[in-house]
Amino acid sequence: MQMWLTLLCHTYFGVENGEGLARAVLGRGSAQEFARPVGPSGLRLISAGALPPGADSNSLLSSGRLDARISELRAGFDYLVVNGPPASGNCVTAYLAAITDGFILVVEPSFSPRQAAREAKEGIEAAGGRLLGAVLWRRALLPSSRIASPRTRTKPGPTS
Repeated sequence: MQMWLTLLCHTYFGVENGEGLARAVLGRGSAQEFARPVGPSGLRLISAGALPPGADSNSLLSSGRLDARISELRAGFDYLVVNGPPASGNCVTAYLAAITDGFILVVEPSFSPRQAAREAKEGIEAAGGRLLGAVLWRRALLPSSRIASPRTRTKPGPTS
C-alpha cells in the first residue's frame, strides 16, 4: 500500500520546501516527481512549496491545475492527506475543502477562540467541504483524579 502526504510542515519531516506542491501545480510532468520518501513505510511527502515571484495563488486556484494534480495523486496512491493553511478567512482552505473527500479541523484552544473555530467550520461547509471532525491540539489534560470521578457540586451551607 502506498500513502501520499502533502504537508505545510516540511520541517517536521526534514524535507526541503522549495520544490513542493506549488511548483508541481505550475510545472509539467508527473506530480510524483516532487514526492520525497519519509521513512521506510512507503510514506511520501510533497511540501507546500513556494510560488515563484509574480505568481498569484488565487489565479492558480481558479485555473483548475491544483484540482488536476490532486486527481492525479488520488489515482496513483491509496491515501492522500492534505494539510492546509489556517481556515480563518482563507480562500485556499475553502478550495481544498471543496476538492477533498473530508476535512479535519485542528483547533488550539488557547489560541483559537470558539467563535473563530465555529466560523472556520461554517466556511468549510459553505465551500462544499465535508467536516469529518475536530482535533484539539495542545489541550491541557485533566489530572487522572478528575477524570475518574464526576464533578459534584456542593450547595453552599447557611451562613451565620
